[in-house]
Amino acid sequence: SPVVSRGSDGNANPGVGNKIVPSLDEPGSFYILESAPVVTGEELVDAQPAFDQNGRPAVNFRFNTSGARKFGNYTAENIGSPFAIVLDDEVISAPVIQSHIPGGSGIITGNFTVEESTNLAVLLRAGALPAGLEFLEERTIGPELGQDSIDAGKVATIVAFSAVLIFMALSYGLFGLFANIALILNIALIFGLLSLIGATLTLPGIAGIVLTVGMAVDANVLVFERIREELKTSRGPARAIELGYEKALSAILDANITTFITAVILFAMGSGPVRGFAITLGLGILTSVFTAIFVTRLIVVMWFERRRPKTIEV
Repeated sequence: SPVVSRGSDGNANPGVGNKIVPSLDEPGSFYILESAPVVTGEELVDAQPAFDQNGRPAVNFRFNTSGARKFGNYTAENIGSPFAIVLDDEVISAPVIQSHIPGGSGIITGNFTVEESTNLAVLLRAGALPAGLEFLEERTIGPELGQDSIDAGKVATIVAFSAVLIFMALSYGLFGLFANIALILNIALIFGLLSLIGATLTLPGIAGIVLTVGMAVDANVLVFERIREELKTSRGPARAIELGYEKALSAILDANITTFITAVILFAMGSGPVRGFAITLGLGILTSVFTAIFVTRLIVVMWFERRRPKTIEV
């Protein structure tokens, strides 16, 4: 835009057909510009950092046919006058026109550093980008939406937790109750670890806990099914329990290690809600493996040592 004057009074009367625009690089400085621009960003084809004939940093620019004609005519009539480059209602540069610039290609020189010339070229290209908006959808929501989502997540957690407890108790009897005790301890450990690291429980985080509830009993199911198989081979209860845990261990570790790797990748590559899900999922894997391998086994061994049953039902 053509520069009318420059000063430090942002409240001055710019006059008819003019406007006051602040300087980007010089806080407190203002330019009075003609409201109608000579050329616009739509007519700028390219801008690149370069060096002038003296080896100093500069910026090369190029206009399209219509922009080249208008810019050439203006520079021929205004040699020695400043010319403002405006982006987002701020003057990013105001070089002085040194000579007539025909053909639409020119160079901006000044006391630039390489970094400043590069930044100016980037800003010029950014101003040349079209930024039209197309409304695909518009809606107004209130704060109740977030609370409703959290409430729904809590209900889902409670339903999933209760369903797993009932399923384990009905499927594996006393051993299912042992697994349920470990599951309750598992959830307590997850919340304890979340409190320890100062994590905020979000809706994706709740989803991670719901997923952990199902995964936590998965390890116990593997162990109990293995014990059942060992009992069918006419092994004694003590030996069946021992072999059940030994032979199921590799499958438990393989399944949980691969899932833990996925959680680590989600945390490293994701952001925001994805990280919240990855944290609760990763912590849930660690606590579920611990409770399945150590806690449930400890409860089973203590019960067996105390009761010494000749047969067991799993």
